[in-house]
Amino acid sequence: MLALGAALHREGIPAHRLESALTEMGRRLDLRGQYFSTPTSLYAAFGPDGDQRLSLIRVDPGELHLEKLSQLDQVTKVVLAGELHTDEATARIDQIVDAPDRYGPLLSSPAGAAEPAPAPSGPPRRARRSPHRPLSCSAAAGPRSEPPWPWAPRWDCCW
Repeated sequence: MLALGAALHREGIPAHRLESALTEMGRRLDLRGQYFSTPTSLYAAFGPDGDQRLSLIRVDPGELHLEKLSQLDQVTKVVLAGELHTDEATARIDQIVDAPDRYGPLLSSPAGAAEPAPAPSGPPRRARRSPHRPLSCSAAAGPRSEPPWPWAPRWDCCW
């Protein structure tokens, strides 16, 4: 079960799906457990609340591999259906994880270059100036001062 969790994590499954898959697998195998994943680790606690055994698995985050995720999902479904023993499932998981990528870096690189560019970052757009200064600001602030950072919106109110 931990091998499946580590494999799913490494191949890029989202945290909520990983935790729910392990919970469902635990139910099927009559294991009471709680699961928690972070980007670089997987925690699994087995047993009743007062007497749990905790396992920590350090996982190097990999890239998203949809083909391997699909194959691991099939193994999970077959085990949950009771059609595959856990030892056989562990061997199958190892085969999936150790298999080379179908498409090497030569074909993967142009596909990555075709991805859309990320949204631009930087200072927020400037807000529109207010045509009227609130009476309380103008009386309290005196002359208008510039904001403390250059990209801030310039309000006609006090800073």
